[in-house]
Amino acid sequence: PSPWQCPAPMTVPVMCASIDIYTDANPATAQANFYITHNSPNANLTATICVYNLLGHMVWSTTQRVASSMTTTAPIIWRLNDNAGRRVSRGIYIYRAEINHNGKRTLSNAKKLAVAAE
Repeated sequence: PSPWQCPAPMTVPVMCASIDIYTDANPATAQANFYITHNSPNANLTATICVYNLLGHMVWSTTQRVASSMTTTAPIIWRLNDNAGRRVSRGIYIYRAEINHNGKRTLSNAKKLAVAAE
């Protein structure tokens, strides 16, 4: 398995449906707002976003119930802190998303995000 895979129970089936994740700030200096596009219009989804350093270590993750307007979720905000609350170093990070909807799990492709100095 890829080191950049979000943790999830193995009992949840993985769907091949199309989802994508993007951020409105790249490079990010204060925060990154992540948006997930999907093919379940107006759905309430459980979204998990994981951010990794280039060594494959998870530095931040969140799981939230998110509403979507048509096929894009409301923003999920990363304040550029790790899971312990410390500001991450400037550099390149890998992020990906997972959504759960009606018991089905779908993963996005991994993407790169640059974090710049404040």
